[in-house]
Amino acid sequence: MLDMDPTFTPDIYDEITTMIQYIPIINDEIQDGDIDTQFGIPLDEIEMAKKIGHNKDWISVRDIINLMIKLLQDERRTELIDLQQYAILMSGISYPPQYLLFDYCLAALDKDITDALLYLDHSYKILNLSSSFHIMLACITRNKFLDDKDVRKFLAILANTIQPISAPSHKDRYGQEYRNRFDTYDKELERK
Repeated sequence: MLDMDPTFTPDIYDEITTMIQYIPIINDEIQDGDIDTQFGIPLDEIEMAKKIGHNKDWISVRDIINLMIKLLQDERRTELIDLQQYAILMSGISYPPQYLLFDYCLAALDKDITDALLYLDHSYKILNLSSSFHIMLACITRNKFLDDKDVRKFLAILANTIQPISAPSHKDRYGQEYRNRFDTYDKELERK
């Protein structure tokens, strides 16, 4: 669980994803580093980092992923985070928009980078994901970090958090490839 002090606010999701700005990413590629490369946090931002449970003056992509895992595993996550900005979108749309981000997670867990990035870009535009969150997801996908155990855990927990109720019933509807992706997702959930 996250260590939260009395000044904790529901903006913690934004504060965590904002930390990605301290990692030099150009065209979704980490410059001169990898998932564990440590990049400095400006002195005036160190207090914010401490507020979200990161007590170092540097940060890596892995640190951000682990902070997101803690947030998504917190039983208060529905009070803390609104990843799903669906209420407005649901009126008049027959396809539940949360499937876009859910399908991104399934494709990424299946290591289908092309499909994952397509779903992610559609999620970004249609669901109005924050730029920082989009950059982080694109970065872990394009940099082929999809074999990393922390990344896989994060993707499985994220998918579980946003999974539409009807998703399991679509296993038979969309064929073997979708069934395989869903089975991969189920296996990752069992590992967490």
